[in-house]
Amino acid sequence: MAKTLWYVNGIRTCIRAGMGVAAVSGTPKFMFLNSTYVLDQDNHDFANDVTSAQVTGTGVVSGGLTIAGLTVTADGPTNAGIIDFTDVTGISVTGCYGVLYIDTGTTSTSPLLCVTDFSDGTGVDQVITAAILASNGYAALTAA
Repeated sequence: MAKTLWYVNGIRTCIRAGMGVAAVSGTPKFMFLNSTYVLDQDNHDFANDVTSAQVTGTGVVSGGLTIAGLTVTADGPTNAGIIDFTDVTGISVTGCYGVLYIDTGTTSTSPLLCVTDFSDGTGVDQVITAAILASNGYAALTAA
């Protein structure tokens, strides 16, 4: 099962935007990365930190998929804030990770939010299809 992790600065970006401090204006996107990417949750903060490992494929262009129907909801029973988006169709890409980010038009100012490991921790590239993304294409932030 794929695991989604938050970038530390992604959490900060969401909290600051929610408080009206330095809100980010841009387009939500989901970018795919291959197994050469070395995850750094503490220091990677913008898209330019990950683009060297970016991959494209059927229905997936450079910069990633534009995300439609982005929602953020609260789930009381699990104490989680859930990010979800409309399921995509017609994609196939070989990669290891997927990164949810906000595209500002400039990679050095496009904040990374979270990353999904589609390899289940093996670090091996997988064929990622719309069905796989639909079952894993979300993130949760859980209050302890």
